Order: sequence, then structure tokens, then C-alpha cells
Amino acid sequence: MDQSAAIHRPECLPPNRRGDLPSLFGIPMRTMALLILFLVTIDSLATIFVLRSGTGTEINPAMSWLIGHGEVPFLMTRVTLAGLCGLWLCWRAHHPYSRIAVVAALSIFMPVIGLHIYNQAFLSSINSAHEVYLGPQVVPLFVAP
Repeated sequence: MDQSAAIHRPECLPPNRRGDLPSLFGIPMRTMALLILFLVTIDSLATIFVLRSGTGTEINPAMSWLIGHGEVPFLMTRVTLAGLCGLWLCWRAHHPYSRIAVVAALSIFMPVIGLHIYNQAFLSSINSAHEVYLGPQVVPLFVAP
């Protein structure tokens, strides 16, 4: 067996010459992974904001347990898990399951982010019968106990 044939595995190589990752909807898989990481981060920050304001609760039991230990561990765990998933997406970009995972993640996180925006923009627009919402309030993200 030729040693160069054992090292060179053409089934693992990208289909084009530049070595780029394949794309989904015309967007490179690396960009999709970064988009999912961004959406997870925004969702985590919005969840922290909602929990601080007392207008909602975390419905995921694991994340509820984690946020009980603090906001920093909650945020770092969510971003780390999303980053690891993004690495997997880039590593297995040629596999059909990675494309399915991207579509599933986008179909979950896009409506969740839309719900956060809707809740902040429309449901919070009138604080009471006589007060009108004039814009977002600045809330420090990390406060020492």
C-alpha cells in the first residue's frame, strides 16, 4: 500500500480548491456557526435581563439550576456549549447532519430571539396605565452580591 494514498483521504477534502467549508443557503458554514453563537449569546443576555426584571422565568430545568448558581456560570456555560457545537459544525461541515443541525438551531433560536424582541418592544412599552416606555433602561449585567 502506497504511503501517500494512506495519508491522502479524498472523501474528507472540501469540494473546491481553496479548501473553504461548504455553504448552506449560500452562507459558509463557519459564518453559520458564528451566527448561532451570536444568537445563543443574545438569548442568554436577554434571559438574564428578563430574570432580573422579574417578568419571566427560565423554563429549561438544567439552565434554571445553572442560573441559580449565578449569572456568570450561566452565561459562560451557554456560550461554551454553543462554541463547542460551532466547532463541531465546522469540523463536520460536509456531513448532512451538520446542515440539519444548523437548520434546527436557526429554527429554534430565531423565534426565541424574536420573542425576546417582541416582549421588550411591545409588552414592555406601557409600564402602567399612565407611564409610557421611553427606551431601554441601563441595567448592569454583572453585579457583585
